[in-house]
Amino acid sequence: MRCKNLSNQKEIFYLIKALAGQANILTIPRAFIKFTGSVEAALLLSQIIYWSDRNPRGKWFYKSYREWEQEIGLSKHKVSHAAAILTSKKLIKTKVKKANGNPTLHYLFDQDAFIQWFSVFLTNESQNPDYPVTETKTEINNNHLKEPLLRMVINQKESFRAQQGLPGNNDTIQSEIHNAH
Repeated sequence: MRCKNLSNQKEIFYLIKALAGQANILTIPRAFIKFTGSVEAALLLSQIIYWSDRNPRGKWFYKSYREWEQEIGLSKHKVSHAAAILTSKKLIKTKVKKANGNPTLHYLFDQDAFIQWFSVFLTNESQNPDYPVTETKTEINNNHLKEPLLRMVINQKESFRAQQGLPGNNDTIQSEIHNAH
């Protein structure tokens, strides 16, 4: 009997590992949450960037609300609200067009508008006195658009190292910054 329970536990653990696998993980950059002011809008933005990258630039793509719900777990109402936030920031355009004979909401990601708005956001964030800055701040100041993005990446790496109990490695960080210029 004990062997059967152990076998069931291994099967259950295998299923848990499969659920926790990379294919079942949604990634939302923290900066997107601050940028949009909404976890749902940040999640939708992240996925719209993902899907727009798989289409030729300037092409509309579509997803039904059911597909969004299956993909990111948001209800029709939450997707609509998140899309409204992104539309108000002029990051996306939406249009109802036919897909497979049915009227379906299509999305167009405005990459140029995103780069412009997000660069301004990152620059403003980096000037915020509460913004966490590493010791390498003074070595990244020759390009105002790269600086905030580099800081964000470095801070995320430092945060990950701290969460994993790994020591920070300023030599590696200095090298990354130097190589980025």
